[in-house]
Amino acid sequence: MGTPDRHEHWSSMAAPRIALIALCLVALTGCTAPAADAPVADQPADDPTTTLVLSSPDIDAEGYVTAANTGDVAPYCDGENISPAFSWTGVPEGTESFTLLMTDPNYADYDHWVVTGIPGDTTSLAAAPAGAVEVGIVGTNSRGPGDFVGPCQPDNGYLFTLYALDSVIEGDATTTPAGALDLIEGHVLAEASIEASRH
Repeated sequence: MGTPDRHEHWSSMAAPRIALIALCLVALTGCTAPAADAPVADQPADDPTTTLVLSSPDIDAEGYVTAANTGDVAPYCDGENISPAFSWTGVPEGTESFTLLMTDPNYADYDHWVVTGIPGDTTSLAAAPAGAVEVGIVGTNSRGPGDFVGPCQPDNGYLFTLYALDSVIEGDATTTPAGALDLIEGHVLAEASIEASRH
């Protein structure tokens, strides 16, 4: 039997190697069609930071404020009337300022608290006696300018609402909650609320 030609020998060895290399290239370049339900890499999942969330360590899981945050309207309540501490996340892009209101949907004519002009890079407010927070401008309520009236009626729901705004909007010491809503109309990027009551 004669010795195989070198070219024939090389061809017989190279063919399977070429086939193997071709298979590897197909795998590396992803030539196979993706499954119909495969996720798209350029489409990120929902970003939780795009949702404004307001929270307070002074409002418990059942929605009750501490005794310190209860109002002091004789003879209905005799708390320390300290505004709750607040923090928030999920601030929308373009936020330039915040407004924070405390309202009572069941007694809408009674004004409790309004703070305008909170800087857009703020993410929390410390608790403050009579609601005299260190940032923003405290407006007026049913007892007068620069005041806060905490939850007073037992088991009545009060709303703390934070508005993220696209402009620096400031009221003054005479701004009521209704006046603040007029000022921010058309500028609200997002809002978040917490309902709170007193025992």
